[in-house]
Amino acid sequence: RTSWSADVSLDDPSTGTRLMPVEDDALLIGVAGRMSSSLLRLGDNSACEHGGERGRVHVKRKVLNRLPHDWTGYAGLDLLVLYDPDWNRLTVHQSRAIADWVTNGGRLLIVLGTRPLPASGRIAELVPFRPGPLRQIKIPASALSAWGFGRAVANAGAEVSCWPLDGAAKAGWAADGGKSSFFAYGPVAFGKVAVLGFDPYLLVRRTGGPAAPGRPYLGAQPARSASELARFWTAQLRHVLGPRQIRHEPGGGGGDPDYAYYGGFELGR
Repeated sequence: RTSWSADVSLDDPSTGTRLMPVEDDALLIGVAGRMSSSLLRLGDNSACEHGGERGRVHVKRKVLNRLPHDWTGYAGLDLLVLYDPDWNRLTVHQSRAIADWVTNGGRLLIVLGTRPLPASGRIAELVPFRPGPLRQIKIPASALSAWGFGRAVANAGAEVSCWPLDGAAKAGWAADGGKSSFFAYGPVAFGKVAVLGFDPYLLVRRTGGPAAPGRPYLGAQPARSASELARFWTAQLRHVLGPRQIRHEPGGGGGDPDYAYYGGFELGR
Protein backbone atom coordinates (compact mmCIF):
# COMPACT_ATOMS: atom_id res chain seq x y z
CA ARG A 1 0.00 0.00 0.00
CA THR A 2 1.09 3.59 -0.52
CA SER A 3 2.65 5.04 2.62
CA TRP A 4 3.72 8.39 1.15
CA SER A 5 3.05 10.26 -2.06
CA ALA A 6 3.60 13.73 -3.45
CA ASP A 7 3.15 15.63 -6.68
CA VAL A 8 6.34 17.29 -7.93
CA SER A 9 6.29 20.04 -10.53
CA LEU A 10 8.96 19.89 -13.22
CA ASP A 11 9.05 23.68 -13.27
CA ASP A 12 11.72 25.06 -10.93
CA PRO A 13 10.13 28.17 -9.35
CA SER A 14 13.52 29.58 -8.34
CA THR A 15 14.79 29.87 -11.91
CA GLY A 16 11.74 29.51 -14.13
CA THR A 17 13.51 26.57 -15.79
CA ARG A 18 11.74 23.35 -16.58
CA LEU A 19 13.59 20.49 -14.90
CA MET A 20 14.65 17.49 -16.94
CA PRO A 21 13.58 14.03 -15.71
CA VAL A 22 16.36 11.42 -15.72
CA GLU A 23 15.37 8.06 -17.18
CA ASP A 24 16.02 4.76 -15.39
CA ASP A 25 18.53 3.73 -18.05
CA ALA A 26 20.38 7.07 -17.99
CA LEU A 27 23.53 8.23 -16.21
CA LEU A 28 23.46 11.34 -14.01
CA ILE A 29 26.78 13.06 -13.27
CA GLY A 30 26.99 16.13 -11.04
CA VAL A 31 29.86 18.60 -11.36
CA ALA A 32 30.87 21.20 -8.77
CA GLY A 33 33.84 23.55 -8.79
CA ARG A 34 35.44 25.24 -11.76
CA MET A 35 33.64 25.34 -15.08
CA SER A 36 34.61 22.66 -17.61
CA SER A 37 32.77 22.85 -20.91
CA SER A 38 34.34 19.59 -22.14
CA LEU A 39 32.93 17.68 -19.17
CA LEU A 40 29.58 19.45 -19.12
CA ARG A 41 29.12 18.67 -22.83
CA LEU A 42 30.12 15.04 -22.40
CA GLY A 43 26.55 13.88 -23.01
CA ASP A 44 26.86 14.98 -26.64
CA ASN A 45 29.55 12.37 -27.26
CA SER A 46 28.79 9.48 -24.93
CA ALA A 47 26.09 7.02 -23.92
CA CYS A 48 25.16 5.03 -20.84
CA GLU A 49 25.25 1.25 -20.97
CA HIS A 50 23.55 -0.91 -18.36
CA GLY A 51 22.21 -4.44 -18.62
CA GLY A 52 22.50 -4.43 -22.39
CA GLU A 53 20.45 -1.25 -22.65
CA ARG A 54 21.61 2.11 -24.02
CA GLY A 55 20.70 5.36 -22.30
CA ARG A 56 21.63 9.01 -22.22
CA VAL A 57 24.34 10.71 -20.17
CA HIS A 58 23.26 13.81 -18.25
CA VAL A 59 25.97 16.06 -16.81
CA LYS A 60 24.69 18.85 -14.57
CA ARG A 61 26.54 21.62 -12.80
CA LYS A 62 25.97 22.63 -9.17
CA VAL A 63 27.32 25.82 -7.61
CA LEU A 64 29.81 24.81 -4.93
CA ASN A 65 28.19 26.63 -2.02
CA ARG A 66 24.80 25.12 -2.97
CA LEU A 67 25.91 21.52 -2.58
CA PRO A 68 23.67 19.49 -0.24
CA HIS A 69 24.56 19.37 3.46
CA ASP A 70 23.19 15.84 3.91
CA TRP A 71 24.35 12.68 2.14
CA THR A 72 20.84 11.87 0.94
CA GLY A 73 21.05 14.93 -1.33
CA TYR A 74 23.54 13.02 -3.51
CA ALA A 75 21.57 9.77 -3.64
CA GLY A 76 20.29 10.38 -7.19
CA LEU A 77 23.79 10.79 -8.64
CA ASP A 78 25.79 8.08 -10.36
CA LEU A 79 28.93 10.20 -9.95
CA LEU A 80 29.97 13.48 -8.34
CA VAL A 81 32.93 15.36 -9.83
CA LEU A 82 34.73 17.96 -7.71
CA TYR A 83 36.53 19.87 -10.46
CA ASP A 84 39.40 21.98 -9.06
CA PRO A 85 37.12 23.35 -6.32
CA ASP A 86 37.96 26.11 -3.89
CA TRP A 87 38.16 23.82 -0.88
CA ASN A 88 37.75 26.73 1.52
CA ARG A 89 34.21 27.27 0.22
CA LEU A 90 33.09 23.78 1.20
CA THR A 91 31.56 23.74 4.65
CA VAL A 92 32.24 21.04 7.23
CA HIS A 93 28.67 19.80 6.74
CA GLN A 94 29.05 19.55 2.95
CA SER A 95 32.35 17.68 3.24
CA ARG A 96 30.85 15.29 5.77
CA ALA A 97 27.80 14.72 3.56
CA ILE A 98 29.97 13.87 0.54
CA ALA A 99 32.16 11.53 2.60
CA ASP A 100 29.13 9.80 4.13
CA TRP A 101 27.59 9.37 0.68
CA VAL A 102 30.79 7.81 -0.69
CA THR A 103 31.15 5.36 2.19
CA ASN A 104 27.52 4.36 1.65
CA GLY A 105 28.19 3.49 -2.00
CA GLY A 106 28.66 6.83 -3.80
CA ARG A 107 31.20 7.46 -6.56
CA LEU A 108 33.50 10.51 -6.46
CA LEU A 109 36.07 11.93 -8.90
CA ILE A 110 38.41 14.67 -7.68
CA VAL A 111 40.15 16.74 -10.38
CA LEU A 112 43.17 18.62 -9.03
CA GLY A 113 43.97 21.74 -11.03
CA THR A 114 45.28 24.93 -9.47
CA ARG A 115 44.62 23.82 -5.90
CA PRO A 116 46.06 20.83 -4.01
CA LEU A 117 44.01 18.35 -2.06
CA PRO A 118 43.46 19.61 1.50
CA ALA A 119 45.80 18.15 4.09
CA SER A 120 42.92 17.30 6.42
CA GLY A 121 39.15 17.00 6.50
CA ARG A 122 36.55 14.37 5.65
CA ILE A 123 37.17 14.47 1.89
CA ALA A 124 40.95 14.26 2.36
CA GLU A 125 40.39 11.18 4.52
CA LEU A 126 38.81 9.42 1.53
CA VAL A 127 42.21 9.41 -0.23
CA PRO A 128 44.74 7.09 1.50
CA PHE A 129 47.83 8.94 0.22
CA ARG A 130 49.06 12.49 -0.28
CA PRO A 131 49.58 13.87 -3.81
CA GLY A 132 53.07 15.23 -4.40
CA PRO A 133 53.97 18.89 -5.05
CA LEU A 134 52.97 20.43 -8.38
CA ARG A 135 55.44 19.68 -11.18
CA GLN A 136 55.61 19.19 -14.94
CA ILE A 137 55.13 15.61 -16.11
CA LYS A 138 54.97 14.11 -19.58
CA ILE A 139 51.88 12.15 -20.54
CA PRO A 140 52.90 8.86 -22.24
CA ALA A 141 52.25 8.57 -25.97
CA SER A 142 50.28 5.37 -25.36
CA ALA A 143 47.83 7.25 -23.13
CA LEU A 144 47.39 10.08 -25.64
CA SER A 145 46.68 7.57 -28.41
CA ALA A 146 44.14 5.74 -26.26
CA TRP A 147 42.39 9.05 -25.58
CA GLY A 148 41.92 9.64 -29.30
CA PHE A 149 44.61 12.23 -29.97
CA GLY A 150 46.26 12.00 -33.38
CA ARG A 151 49.58 10.32 -34.06
CA ALA A 152 51.42 13.63 -34.34
CA VAL A 153 50.22 14.75 -30.91
CA ALA A 154 50.91 11.35 -29.36
CA ASN A 155 54.43 11.17 -30.81
CA ALA A 156 55.24 14.69 -29.64
CA GLY A 157 53.85 13.95 -26.20
CA ALA A 158 52.24 16.43 -23.86
CA GLU A 159 53.59 18.05 -20.72
CA VAL A 160 51.13 19.15 -18.06
CA SER A 161 51.34 20.65 -14.58
CA CYS A 162 50.39 17.77 -12.31
CA TRP A 163 50.08 16.87 -8.65
CA PRO A 164 51.76 13.42 -8.87
CA LEU A 165 49.90 10.53 -7.29
CA ASP A 166 52.96 8.37 -6.73
CA GLY A 167 51.77 7.10 -3.35
CA ALA A 168 48.60 5.54 -4.75
CA ALA A 169 50.06 2.13 -5.55
CA LYS A 170 51.55 1.70 -2.08
CA ALA A 171 48.14 2.53 -0.62
CA GLY A 172 46.55 -0.28 -2.62
CA TRP A 173 44.97 1.85 -5.34
CA ALA A 174 45.31 1.32 -9.08
CA ALA A 175 47.34 4.06 -10.77
CA ASP A 176 48.04 5.18 -14.34
CA GLY A 177 51.07 7.10 -15.55
CA GLY A 178 54.08 4.96 -14.68
CA LYS A 179 56.72 6.63 -12.50
CA SER A 180 54.68 9.83 -12.28
CA SER A 181 51.13 8.63 -11.70
CA PHE A 182 48.53 11.15 -12.87
CA PHE A 183 45.33 9.14 -12.26
CA ALA A 184 44.47 6.79 -9.40
CA TYR A 185 41.35 5.09 -8.11
CA GLY A 186 40.31 2.66 -5.43
CA PRO A 187 37.49 1.47 -3.16
CA VAL A 188 36.40 3.41 -0.08
CA ALA A 189 34.05 1.36 2.11
CA PHE A 190 31.05 0.63 -0.16
CA GLY A 191 31.92 3.41 -2.61
CA LYS A 192 34.77 4.37 -4.91
CA VAL A 193 37.00 7.42 -5.32
CA ALA A 194 39.27 8.49 -8.18
CA VAL A 195 41.79 11.34 -8.29
CA LEU A 196 43.04 13.04 -11.47
CA GLY A 197 46.25 14.95 -10.80
CA PHE A 198 45.96 17.49 -13.63
CA ASP A 199 43.36 19.58 -15.39
CA PRO A 200 42.51 17.97 -18.77
CA TYR A 201 42.07 21.49 -20.16
CA LEU A 202 45.88 21.57 -20.32
CA LEU A 203 45.73 18.97 -23.09
CA VAL A 204 43.79 21.26 -25.43
CA ARG A 205 44.96 24.78 -24.67
CA ARG A 206 47.05 26.83 -27.06
CA THR A 207 48.51 29.45 -24.77
CA GLY A 208 48.85 30.35 -21.14
CA GLY A 209 51.49 29.63 -18.53
CA PRO A 210 51.73 26.58 -16.31
CA ALA A 211 49.23 26.15 -13.53
CA ALA A 212 49.93 27.69 -10.17
CA PRO A 213 47.91 27.35 -6.96
CA GLY A 214 45.04 29.81 -7.02
CA ARG A 215 45.91 31.24 -10.45
CA PRO A 216 43.60 30.69 -13.46
CA TYR A 217 44.82 29.83 -16.94
CA LEU A 218 45.01 33.40 -18.24
CA GLY A 219 44.98 33.66 -22.02
CA ALA A 220 44.32 29.97 -22.56
CA GLN A 221 42.12 29.16 -25.55
CA PRO A 222 40.79 25.68 -26.42
CA ALA A 223 42.60 24.32 -29.47
CA ARG A 224 40.18 21.44 -29.94
CA SER A 225 36.47 21.07 -29.44
CA ALA A 226 34.96 19.48 -26.36
CA SER A 227 34.18 16.42 -28.46
CA GLU A 228 37.88 15.62 -28.71
CA LEU A 229 38.18 15.31 -24.94
CA ALA A 230 35.16 13.02 -24.74
CA ARG A 231 37.24 9.89 -25.25
CA PHE A 232 39.55 11.01 -22.43
CA TRP A 233 36.66 11.56 -20.02
CA THR A 234 34.92 8.28 -20.81
CA ALA A 235 38.18 6.36 -20.32
CA GLN A 236 38.68 7.84 -16.84
CA LEU A 237 35.07 7.70 -15.70
CA ARG A 238 34.75 4.00 -16.48
CA HIS A 239 37.18 3.27 -13.63
CA VAL A 240 35.02 4.92 -10.97
CA LEU A 241 31.44 4.38 -12.16
CA GLY A 242 29.27 1.55 -10.88
CA PRO A 243 26.86 -0.80 -12.68
CA ARG A 244 25.74 2.01 -14.99
CA GLN A 245 28.72 2.55 -17.27
CA ILE A 246 29.68 5.09 -19.91
CA ARG A 247 31.01 4.62 -23.42
CA HIS A 248 32.37 6.99 -26.03
CA GLU A 249 29.73 7.57 -28.69
CA PRO A 250 29.90 10.69 -30.90
CA GLY A 251 26.46 12.25 -31.14
CA GLY A 252 25.22 10.41 -28.06
CA GLY A 253 22.46 12.96 -27.67
CA GLY A 254 22.54 13.45 -23.91
CA GLY A 255 23.72 17.03 -24.07
CA ASP A 256 21.69 19.98 -22.89
CA PRO A 257 22.23 23.45 -24.41
CA ASP A 258 21.13 25.04 -21.13
CA TYR A 259 23.57 23.05 -18.99
CA ALA A 260 25.12 26.16 -17.43
CA TYR A 261 21.83 27.45 -16.05
CA TYR A 262 20.62 24.53 -13.97
CA GLY A 263 20.61 25.40 -10.30
CA GLY A 264 20.61 21.84 -8.96
CA PHE A 265 20.86 18.17 -9.66
CA GLU A 266 17.79 16.54 -11.19
CA LEU A 267 17.29 13.55 -8.94
CA GLY A 268 15.43 11.26 -11.29
CA ARG A 269 15.94 8.01 -9.42
